Amino acid sequence: MKLPYRSLSLAVGLWACWLAPIHAAPEAPNAESAPLITGLEDLEQLDKKLVGMADQVAAATVSLVSAQGAGAGSGVIVDPDGLILSAAHVVAALSGEIIVLFSDGKRASAKALGADFERDAALLKIIEPGDYPSVELAAAEPLPTNGWCVALGHPGGFDPLRAAPLRLGRILHYGDFIITDCTVVSGDSGGPLFDIEGRVIGIHSNIGMSLGENRHVPIKVFRDGWDDLLAGKRSGSRFNQKPGDDKPEAPQPQGPSKPVIGLKLGAESADGVTLDEVAEDSLAAKAGLKMGDVVVKVAGRKVTTRKEFGEALEKGKSQPRLRLVYRRDGKMKRARIPFPRPAKAKPRPAGSDESKDELFSKLRKRAQENGGRLEMTPEEMEKLGGMAELRKRLGAIGGVPDPFFLSVMNALKTIVEKAAASTVTVLADGKDVALGTVIDTDGGILTKDSETAKGVVSVRVGDKDYPATLVKRLPAWDLALFHIQAGGLHPVTFDTAASDPVRGSLLTVSGPGSDPLGIGMVSVKSRPLGQIGFLGIEADRNSVVKGKVLVKATVKDGAAAKAGFKEGDVITAINGEPTTDAIGFTQAIIKFKPNDIVKFDVLRGDEKLTLEAKLGERPTPKMSKEFLKINKMSGPLSPKIDGFPFVLQHDIPLEPAQCGGPLLNLDGRCVGINVARAGRVKTLAIPAGKIAGLLNESRADLAAAAKATPAPDDDDDEITAEEIAEVNKALEDLQHRLKHLEKRLAPVPAQ
Repeated sequence: MKLPYRSLSLAVGLWACWLAPIHAAPEAPNAESAPLITGLEDLEQLDKKLVGMADQVAAATVSLVSAQGAGAGSGVIVDPDGLILSAAHVVAALSGEIIVLFSDGKRASAKALGADFERDAALLKIIEPGDYPSVELAAAEPLPTNGWCVALGHPGGFDPLRAAPLRLGRILHYGDFIITDCTVVSGDSGGPLFDIEGRVIGIHSNIGMSLGENRHVPIKVFRDGWDDLLAGKRSGSRFNQKPGDDKPEAPQPQGPSKPVIGLKLGAESADGVTLDEVAEDSLAAKAGLKMGDVVVKVAGRKVTTRKEFGEALEKGKSQPRLRLVYRRDGKMKRARIPFPRPAKAKPRPAGSDESKDELFSKLRKRAQENGGRLEMTPEEMEKLGGMAELRKRLGAIGGVPDPFFLSVMNALKTIVEKAAASTVTVLADGKDVALGTVIDTDGGILTKDSETAKGVVSVRVGDKDYPATLVKRLPAWDLALFHIQAGGLHPVTFDTAASDPVRGSLLTVSGPGSDPLGIGMVSVKSRPLGQIGFLGIEADRNSVVKGKVLVKATVKDGAAAKAGFKEGDVITAINGEPTTDAIGFTQAIIKFKPNDIVKFDVLRGDEKLTLEAKLGERPTPKMSKEFLKINKMSGPLSPKIDGFPFVLQHDIPLEPAQCGGPLLNLDGRCVGINVARAGRVKTLAIPAGKIAGLLNESRADLAAAAKATPAPDDDDDEITAEEIAEVNKALEDLQHRLKHLEKRLAPVPAQ
């Protein structure tokens, strides 16, 4: 949750930072503010709403890809006949035939209709007749500040292992764009933003310079231009698109992976590029740029077209500030627009207090230049020492809490206070590396494996540290079981009644203290990420269209290569079941486990073959550098982010050092143990049902460790040098008194 006031907090879906003096984001005229949360009952009512809408909105949220494999985005079906809302920049990137992918693996073909590239709105239509899952459009009315909302989409593109994940947030501003703290990332572009009634209120457009600032096209834009969009009319050029053109004019339009600087580019000429608009209170406006200025150079490069402007902008991002030369009223002027990264500093030892002090000083100065908003890159966050360090430093300079956020956190305190007694801090060589969960009164502590693999491990309970004895490592789950000799431990209460927490239900996280670490929701149904069968072929993307699975290539030494598959083979059946297309084929394969032997019917030219393959282990998917960078925007990722046998996914942005503790539902029961900050929109936990099974298998090991671990000396029985000195002094006094007493009691000599 991004906070529009002076604050720093972990919140719904995302965090954000503001430094005093702070100016809240401008609100639309007469905009109302949602009422504060008065107690847990309000959140329970919200929970019911979210659970009730989750399945329907997920079914209507689709992935959009080109039949040629270029471009990827999201959309939402708003009519049973197959009308789809999306973003104009998504449609611009989808050349040729457009394929609509549903979460259940079904597919359909679509055609682009109209697009408003000025406002980033587009309409598509599924070609095949059908009764498609759909959702309602909200009314074209201003939205209240702090109103709850839910973002969906396909982050990173279509993933056969999960449906469109839900993310909780709130509305921060309603104007030309809706600004929310619902976290979005590449692949979400064109996806829907919903109110808690399950109505579409916006379409994802882009991320602002501030890390918690996500922009969405208001549904009013679609309603106002509905007839033109339906008729196929295309207009505007704001999102790198010429009117009437089917191809983007610049490399890629601004989407969630590209922050905006507040400029709308207009006419091109040999003299430069005219600015049609400079967004109010934007970085460009603060740098002095105005509508009508003609930009001549960007980052030292002469520009005469919008394409050249975009290319120069990308090149300029390697510098701390974007340098512009422009003409106004016949006079040449210069401007510098800061990018969200620190200026080069003198090298300091990594992680030293001095280097952190310098960085934080520059961040504060940058925030003051940017209206109070603190903007950080993932590299800066890592250099500073993570969210905990930032929170500590901001707390030292003070700030005004966000009333709405505090009302949410106060409502959750009744849940977290009890679980906090079951949450401990785990240290390696004296450094906090993870949280731990108390599993029994005899000293069992479940925590992270990766973070405790090196160093001497200890556990802090309250204000006291205890040596920890390793009982068992569970590397597949990235968990480790330790034992400590400590009394008065309070085990967590696991919720094992339900096999899987319901998608859309609200969650929170406890730390060792009484304050919640955030609020979020179950994003998708629990699923396996590891122990999944892998054939090792690359299917031709065009086979999605042609209704067959064409082998484009095989992975070297993979299961398919060993089984005799060749390029050009056409797979027609799996264990006798006919194949449909590449997406359905992938979903069929992932149902098998490694080492399963699967039969495939194959056409090789006119020859019919049956090939048997012993499936391998699915490799961990690799993120591109750009996607990895975006995913680190809300902080560093955990060492292990994939390959878990079974996980629950939610949207609370924890730090890696905050994993290992319990994930709670509104009943205060532990529904899982957090194990990974896996992406900008994704945190993973091991479900309580799986934890229970792992603990049952480890009870004997834990009991043996408890017997073998000697009880530590009680610190209270230790005698310090000062205490010894006091005892010696007391003995001296006693001896002196004894001598005095002896003299008094000595017999009087006879006279």
